[in-house]
Amino acid sequence: FRTMKDKKQNESLKYLGAIGGLLAASGAQAQIKYVDLPDTTLNTNNAYWDLNIDEDSLGVVDYRFIQYVDTSIFNVSGTFIQARGNAGNSVMGLDYGNYAYPFNLSPGDSVGPGKPFKGAGGSNALGQLALEISDTGHANDKFNGAINGLIGIRFRAEIDDTNRAFFGWIRVDVAADYNSITIKD
Repeated sequence: FRTMKDKKQNESLKYLGAIGGLLAASGAQAQIKYVDLPDTTLNTNNAYWDLNIDEDSLGVVDYRFIQYVDTSIFNVSGTFIQARGNAGNSVMGLDYGNYAYPFNLSPGDSVGPGKPFKGAGGSNALGQLALEISDTGHANDKFNGAINGLIGIRFRAEIDDTNRAFFGWIRVDVAADYNSITIKD
């Protein structure tokens, strides 16, 4: 029997292990910056939360999370991520039939060059984390009921007058009933 504290410590060790693996990789030249975002829960129709990950002075939104709850006559509920701002901002995942599906990464999965960043890109493209229409979920969704789900991201930021690519992840919980998402860090 494991206590909640034991489970949280175990999860923390997994995340630290992932970071340690990245640092130990031969030839890796990476700097890790952890940002503990205030936990934000979206649980109303058309709720959204914006993230300016590159902290630019213009306040340009880089990623937007959107929650729909029981909208339209088709009883649509779902959670989406939208890559915005710079054209190079995108989400790790694949697209199937004109729909984008971000991967739900495991601790230790690598995020970086050479990975498929087709899970969302561009201000009109939505990455579908979880969607239910008339009480039916979608088979390609990777985040329905996810606890500590990890979304791999690529973003571009200007450093010393040069646009550079950066990689990271955003940790989320998505409710099994499709009615909320909590953005954690």
